[in-house]
Amino acid sequence: MGREAFVFSNTSNDEIPPDAFGYWSVRWSDKHAQQSLDGIKNDRAGCCSTYMQSFFTYLQLVSVYTASYWVYAIYMTDASTEVMDRMKKGTSDSIKEFSDPNGNQFTNELTDVFDRFFKRYFTAIINDIKEANITDANVYNPDINNLAKSFVELVEYYNFKDGEKMSEIDRMYIGNFVADIPNSIFEALKEQGLVFEA
Repeated sequence: MGREAFVFSNTSNDEIPPDAFGYWSVRWSDKHAQQSLDGIKNDRAGCCSTYMQSFFTYLQLVSVYTASYWVYAIYMTDASTEVMDRMKKGTSDSIKEFSDPNGNQFTNELTDVFDRFFKRYFTAIINDIKEANITDANVYNPDINNLAKSFVELVEYYNFKDGEKMSEIDRMYIGNFVADIPNSIFEALKEQGLVFEA
């Protein structure tokens, strides 16, 4: 059996082993999340700024982006279960290097929180694809919004007092923004020609 690796066939042609892809999916997602939060802050000054700048919202966004990389890597390139296991190790190693708001390395508790976010959003993206009855694996419909609904629910859980909710305008804005994340990642990976070679 040859060496198994992800390859960006339209750009670098560099081989990226599954554990390295898992590791870098988190690093790339961290960058995307920070850019997204900066964009929201500038676009919606005075609205939803407090809870969209919270640490747990940032961690949610990292997990949404990471889950999007994973869905494409696994389901759009036909990678095996063994490959997924190797990706998990890389993802776990990467998130352990993150720091909390006080500059401390992630505790096991925070790592578990990320894992729960990731699994929830990975499942939501898969369900959105299935519910849209997508036959073309390269098409994702952001109007089917299990992902957006789940994201909003967790933002409210971590940032609002019991019984409080975000405004409908903020809910719509954030929901639409989050629902489009998988599509943006899928399009980028498709353009770069991500394939899995065994």
